[in-house]
Amino acid sequence: GELVNPNWLIFGRQSRGLTQKQLADSLRVNQSWLSRVEGGLRSVPDDKLREIAATLKYPLEFFTQIDPPYLRGFSGVFHRKLTVPDKLLDGIYAQLVIISTRLDTLLQGVEIEGSDLKSVNLDEGMMTPEEVARTLRANWGMPFGPIPNVTRAIENAKVLIVPFDFGTRRVDAVSFCLPKSHPLFFVNVIAPGDRLRFTLAHE
Repeated sequence: GELVNPNWLIFGRQSRGLTQKQLADSLRVNQSWLSRVEGGLRSVPDDKLREIAATLKYPLEFFTQIDPPYLRGFSGVFHRKLTVPDKLLDGIYAQLVIISTRLDTLLQGVEIEGSDLKSVNLDEGMMTPEEVARTLRANWGMPFGPIPNVTRAIENAKVLIVPFDFGTRRVDAVSFCLPKSHPLFFVNVIAPGDRLRFTLAHE
């Protein structure tokens, strides 16, 4: 059978909001078989992979792609959220990984105008929040005073802001940083303007 990458099978299933049992039932297989496949302990016959691809509505190549490097040790991506069920979070995370991977591919070799997002060395807590803010403004070439457009200021630092339907009001935003590309801020499309502004500033 095809060499299936178990992670992409899991992402595909979770992105469609299916539990392991639900997918197994759709495929008319034992849940223990699917569990072993997702654990990397079993190969997948070609006919069964075609069935999985049709059920999850992804092309065959989706399930054989290699892991992007930013998957490793990737915890704590949900910065601004209230209590959300694990299944919903898993589904959101899977969708964001899929979208980020596609964007990373599309952005290879694309030059985005602006000044690079520079991190501020907090010097082990010796800087006050005001000093950090002044340093950040200097790095970004921003004048003092109110920021008229937070979105534009962030995009000028080569950050890609991606409106995203999280399917809940309980997640405000998620940040991904692509290693060879640009930071991505996924922001909830149903957030009101003032909350969106605060969320962007937080990210």
